[in-house]
Amino acid sequence: MQKDAIGEWTLRDRPSVLEVPATLHAVVAARIDRLPVTARECIQLASVIGQRFGDRVLREAGGSRIADAVDQLIAADLVLEAAPGERREGRYRFKHAVVQEVAYNTLLVRRRAEMHKRVAIAYETVLSENELKDFYAALAHHFLMGDVPEKAVEYAWKAAQRATAIHAYVEAVRFAEQSLELYEKLNRTAEAVETLYLIARIRRYRGENDGALAAFERALVLLEVTDPNAPAVGTVLAHMAELCTRWDAKHPDLPGIIARGLAIVDGKRNRDKVLLLAAKSFLTRKGPKPTDADWEASLTIAKEALGIAEELGLLREVSLCLDAVGYAYGELGNYRESYAQNKRRLPIAKSLQDSDELIDAHTMVAVASIVLGNFGEVLENATTAWEIADETEKPRLGSQAVQIEALARLLSGDFPGTLDAAARRERIMPVGKPYAALVLASAAAAAMALPEEKTMRERLVELEAAPIDIAACDFLTAVYGYREAESSYRAIRSAGYPKGSVDNIVIGPLAVLSAARWRIDDPAFIERIENAVERSGHARGRALLVQAEGLRAQNAGEHTKAAKLLFDAVQSFATLNLDYERAVALADLARSLPETGRRDQAQSQLDEAKAIADRLKAVALRTAIEQVAVTA
Repeated sequence: MQKDAIGEWTLRDRPSVLEVPATLHAVVAARIDRLPVTARECIQLASVIGQRFGDRVLREAGGSRIADAVDQLIAADLVLEAAPGERREGRYRFKHAVVQEVAYNTLLVRRRAEMHKRVAIAYETVLSENELKDFYAALAHHFLMGDVPEKAVEYAWKAAQRATAIHAYVEAVRFAEQSLELYEKLNRTAEAVETLYLIARIRRYRGENDGALAAFERALVLLEVTDPNAPAVGTVLAHMAELCTRWDAKHPDLPGIIARGLAIVDGKRNRDKVLLLAAKSFLTRKGPKPTDADWEASLTIAKEALGIAEELGLLREVSLCLDAVGYAYGELGNYRESYAQNKRRLPIAKSLQDSDELIDAHTMVAVASIVLGNFGEVLENATTAWEIADETEKPRLGSQAVQIEALARLLSGDFPGTLDAAARRERIMPVGKPYAALVLASAAAAAMALPEEKTMRERLVELEAAPIDIAACDFLTAVYGYREAESSYRAIRSAGYPKGSVDNIVIGPLAVLSAARWRIDDPAFIERIENAVERSGHARGRALLVQAEGLRAQNAGEHTKAAKLLFDAVQSFATLNLDYERAVALADLARSLPETGRRDQAQSQLDEAKAIADRLKAVALRTAIEQVAVTA
């Protein structure tokens, strides 16, 4: 174009002779083509190094002549000199990523491979061993693209290990999987198995238990080719068994894994045998209806595993076996021993700095404490477990602790605290089907006469909760909402709630009390719960059963007996510092006292119950007490 006589711009040549690149890539390619030969070689080498590149590697890989040509690239506005704060990965950088891409694409495939290899060797030459740590990933890439798989896998493995050490687990898995692919192509089975162990460990740490199991299964396939009965096979089977019994990974033939592993380690006293025995002990909880005899056998096996672990000084495995021993004791109703075994785990887990063990140990101490009636210790351990889980980004492991906290708060009459704990449980695991938390929250809302009770029940239905969860919700909201609901009792009995040893001991007595209050005759259930409570020594449960017996006597017209039993229950709840339960028992006692001629005492009991209900914000109970006051 040129200006004419009056200053207007006009075309000097016909449009057909003008060459206008069709795309941005073509524009950049044209600019690169116009570079001097040495500068073109420099930008091609730089494109192989990466978006950022340093003078030392550029000079070592290309020589001084090519390295000095970087000034021409800067002058052509294709490369910039990085600011001082940006120089960790190189003194220079391409102005745009597309410039690097176009320059790289001008290289023939064979030439690219040669230059990648030269760049990788340059890194090794000019960088110190300490500096190389920051470039393991780059070296793995360059050697891989340079068709040197032996060196590529060396650096990919180092990159995976380093990423693991600094807790960059996503990167660690990516580099480990790259290493695995190369090891398998190179037929280096031992290293491939080691890599799969690392992948399994990382996935286990991240709570991806089925992913960890898949890695072990792949390792098993590799090892079985050589010798299906080799000790290494037993080791893999031991890890698979632990994952499936303790951390809930899924395998279609778990008993077969354990049996096969034990056959391989037969006669030995090693770590693999400890893991397999502990898994065999835990396997009992996978059965449909374990008996006391099953749990006695599990306890014996767990103690055998513990003995070997202690003999070998395997601290982590000692903690694992204490978990198995404590769990078996709990299922046998001996929660004092369960508590003691899990308390032993705490200092071990701390010394190992094993967050998984520490979270689980604190949670299991909280579980045992709730049966033993020590709500302060429940809250202390449950809170600690959740804080560790939150700090280490393991919400799934910490969710059970929050659930136990919510239950403890409900049972101790802290209804606002129950709602808060249940809300946290749903926030931290929104896709984890927080049915039990919603059930407890609904019961707390019912106690406080809040409209959220209905909302939470509707949420359970939306989440497609199982019939047992819906039945539990209806029952507990009736109990804490102080509403008579025989149908809800029939529903929980039909659905099989309460289920599990802890629920039988903690919720079972509440169901027995409700049956007595609603005049339901269910002797078989009463006997089962009485046996469970007696065996566990659960003091709250005993007091509730005494209260239930008092209500049955009252219903039968045995008012003196009823008053005596209900007074005993009130005293027990006072000793246990269970204010809500005491207020309920005081109201029941107030109903029975007028029938024994002590109407004046009844009013004082009601006044005390009202004061407690007001303090606990137990609106439903307060309303029910007002009705007693009218008829007293």
